[in-house]
Amino acid sequence: MTAPVLTGQDIAEAEGAVHGLLESILDGAEVTADEYIMLRVLTLRPAMTPAEAYEFFGSQRQLRRTPAELGAMLRGLADRGLVAGLDGDGPVTPTPRGAAIYSALLERVQGVVTRLYAGFDPAELGQAKRTLSAVAERAHALRRELAG
Repeated sequence: MTAPVLTGQDIAEAEGAVHGLLESILDGAEVTADEYIMLRVLTLRPAMTPAEAYEFFGSQRQLRRTPAELGAMLRGLADRGLVAGLDGDGPVTPTPRGAAIYSALLERVQGVVTRLYAGFDPAELGQAKRTLSAVAERAHALRRELAG
C-alpha cells in the first residue's frame, strides 16, 4: 500500500505552526489567540443567538478545549466587556471595545499572514483550501458513521 501524500499529521503540524504564529503575533495583546478567534467568528457571523454561539464554539475541536472551557472563555469575553448579547436573545457580537481590539489586531495578523502566503501560487492555495474542506467534510461524515 502506498502511503498517502497528505496525512492528518501534515495537517496537524501546519495547524500547530499557524496557531503558534498567531500566538506570537498576539503576544502581549488584551486577548489570547483563542479569544481573538472568537472575536473574529463573532464579527463574521454576527447573527448567532447565545445558544448558537455556545454550540458553535463548543464544537470547534481545533481549539483543544472542552465545550465547558470554551463556554467559560466566551463568558469571560462578555464579563470583560468585549462581547455583548450573551444575556438574552442575542445576537452575540463584539462590543464597540471588542470590535476595536479585534480590528487593531486584525491589521497585525493580516500583515504577517500576507507574508506567510507570499510566493504561493493562488491557484494552488485555492486547491489546498478545497482539499482541506473536503477532508474536513469526509472526517465529519466518517465520525458520524462510526458513532452509528
